[in-house]
Amino acid sequence: MGILYYRHRAVVSAGLCRGLFAGSILLSLIALLYSGAVGGARNWIRLGFLSIQTTELIKPVYLLTAACLLGTGDRTSPKQVFYFQIVTAVYTLMLALQGEFGTMLLILLVFLGLTALFVPDKKQIFITLMILAGLILLMAAGGFVLSRLQVSGGLAHAPGPIRAGFSAFDKVRNRFIYWMHPEHDPQGLGYQLLRAREAIFLGGFFGTSSLTKLPVETSDLVYPALIERCGLVFALLVLVLYVSLWLEGIRISVRKEDRCHKVIAAGASYLLFYQTLIIIGGSTGLCPLTGITLPFISSGGSSLLVTFILAILLITASGNIRWKGEDHGEKDFFAPGPAAAKLHAAMRDLHADLHRKDFSHTSRTLKGRR
Repeated sequence: MGILYYRHRAVVSAGLCRGLFAGSILLSLIALLYSGAVGGARNWIRLGFLSIQTTELIKPVYLLTAACLLGTGDRTSPKQVFYFQIVTAVYTLMLALQGEFGTMLLILLVFLGLTALFVPDKKQIFITLMILAGLILLMAAGGFVLSRLQVSGGLAHAPGPIRAGFSAFDKVRNRFIYWMHPEHDPQGLGYQLLRAREAIFLGGFFGTSSLTKLPVETSDLVYPALIERCGLVFALLVLVLYVSLWLEGIRISVRKEDRCHKVIAAGASYLLFYQTLIIIGGSTGLCPLTGITLPFISSGGSSLLVTFILAILLITASGNIRWKGEDHGEKDFFAPGPAAAKLHAAMRDLHADLHRKDFSHTSRTLKGRR
């Protein structure tokens, strides 16, 4: 893939990024509407023996889209920043609807990191932070109002979207409640955290041979399993490796001359490092537990594939490579391409024909356009 990217750097062009963005949203919609819930999230598409986690595919697409919008010009314009905010908002909404709050938090953290690095207008950064904080407070206030209605039975006949909103809020609230007090439900929502704590205490500094039966020990709780088997000293060395990877990605971003690969290097390192912090913090009790994986260590086909894609993009960006795609239309991300413009013109003419009383003329027009 690195060779493919090196030879065809138009992968960060506006046209292809629009297609990748639309394709990722389409796959997420299919998973949301037609897949069953796995761990409370609807983010899997199963095709026979093959299973695809659609929310994992969002990560590299989001990175390439960010590079297209923030890094393909001499200076990031307010219009490009606005488009980047729209893309982030769409992904955030889609992930919330799917119940994938771990990946949603990861996307928001990367969004804030890239905004701080590549948006030159500090006033715009401040406004973005205020809007984001206001939306979070508004959603929290709305969730508490819905909770009161639920207690009083007022949500029994509420519309479906309102009940879905309350379900999402209730899921996030329960994660915070059982993060602080997992002993309140030791056989239910607090079970994973209690077993993870037991594994960490048994592991000590250098590990133990007696193993705790951990749920999802190869994915969500792989870090407590690592501590129990190898000890806290080894687990801290693993964390140091992740920190070193993040610092190396930032160093590559600083040393690159073109903005495109600055964004790719910074975004890839942020995605890998923030994902590491979220899952290590959640599995050790430092923050609420989410269902994302530990890069390069947790098992999983889609997750491991996407992790290596991010690593390949980071390695490729570190080489002697420059972005030469100024002729691919990066200035206006949501502007229609030639095919979309022709389709829009045809639909406009068809709409004008349908308003005529001569339906035979309209029929001939449709046959002529096939």
